[in-house]
Amino acid sequence: MKLKKVAEKFGIPLKIIKVDRDYIDIIKNPKYGYGRNMNPCIDCRIFMFQRAKKFMQEIGASFIFTGEVLGQRPHVST
Repeated sequence: MKLKKVAEKFGIPLKIIKVDRDYIDIIKNPKYGYGRNMNPCIDCRIFMFQRAKKFMQEIGASFIFTGEVLGQRPHVST
């Protein structure tokens, strides 16, 4: 896994949180429906942010990095 190697190289602690059956259920039946190409993005993002919040509370963190750029839309290939 490339991410592990990068984290080790720079001495960054890495925590991998595996998803469980709850995530599969969200994919099968998203509360906010399917987006383009059967993509339940909103529900997946909510799920991931809930997991991140729980982990933040466990370790006493006050913020997270999402990797997103404010004001930017994701690249969509057509």
